[in-house]
Amino acid sequence: MTLCRICGTESEHPLHTVLEMQYGTREEFVYFECTNCRCLQIRDFPAAPEKHYPNDYYSFFPRSLAQSLTLTQRVKKHGRRKIVDSQLANKSALGTLLERRLGHDFIPYWLLKDGLNIFSGSQILDVGCGTGEDLIDLELIGFRRLLGVEPFIPSDIVYPNGVKILKSSLDSINGTFDFIMLHHSFEHMKEQLKVLQKLNSLLPSGHYVLIRIPIRSYAWEHYGTNWAQIDAPRHFFLHSVDSFKLLASQAGFEISQIIYDSNEFQFWASEQYARGISLRDENSYGVNPSLSIFSKTDIESYRAKANVLNQEKRGDQACIYLQKLP
Repeated sequence: MTLCRICGTESEHPLHTVLEMQYGTREEFVYFECTNCRCLQIRDFPAAPEKHYPNDYYSFFPRSLAQSLTLTQRVKKHGRRKIVDSQLANKSALGTLLERRLGHDFIPYWLLKDGLNIFSGSQILDVGCGTGEDLIDLELIGFRRLLGVEPFIPSDIVYPNGVKILKSSLDSINGTFDFIMLHHSFEHMKEQLKVLQKLNSLLPSGHYVLIRIPIRSYAWEHYGTNWAQIDAPRHFFLHSVDSFKLLASQAGFEISQIIYDSNEFQFWASEQYARGISLRDENSYGVNPSLSIFSKTDIESYRAKANVLNQEKRGDQACIYLQKLP
């Protein structure tokens, strides 16, 4: 009998053996699938999780100089004041502004939700931020009060632009924030309910947490243990919509919106895993597209399929907006 850490159901939950395939160690890890809330979760947490986050882990790469220069040049060319003076809560007005001045790809789409009430003076916290890529983007469009926390970086990072990343956990953070975001970090955290309760304590009523996570859907149903987003053993929890709703309500949040934002990765990476090709292998599409098993047409087809799944609310990852209840 196994106890679900999300809904508390104790049962003979189905077990699944998943291989570590990002680095290709092929070490085996057991996950169980709750028969009630359908959350897929690792059975035994790794004794030394830090060993699975080596220095070349993808989120630890700082933004390249070329990328930073490109973004900076675009801000200088198009201006900054009109962006930060426009309330980001007004999606239609902001959308028009972006189209005219910057293009839709410049300001992160996850910042455009109606009702966020985020201004340039807002205090923003990014939890599990790696080296702070998303905070750097926000600084470039005018935000200044930005803080990140990341337990697996070697030491604190303070960028010349004032963005600070603390080598720390969420538990050490105090104060009040206008907006908190977790970009694909929540699934790496053991104490899911305690994390949400802590986030709740850092927000005023009515404010939002944005959590971007993998979601159990078509890709899990189609690929099973080869689904790349399981990412054993780094991802401890792969939520269903039902399991996440339950967790959010227990922590004093209401889900205000779910936006599916999956992409072609769910297909090409999972297809590779099914063929024994790790994410870091020389012939991986993510390493050498020209040596991979996929054609350009294959990738375009996967991208189109991902868009359809998102529209059908069956993509394998989503942006979930949690609003703190009064």
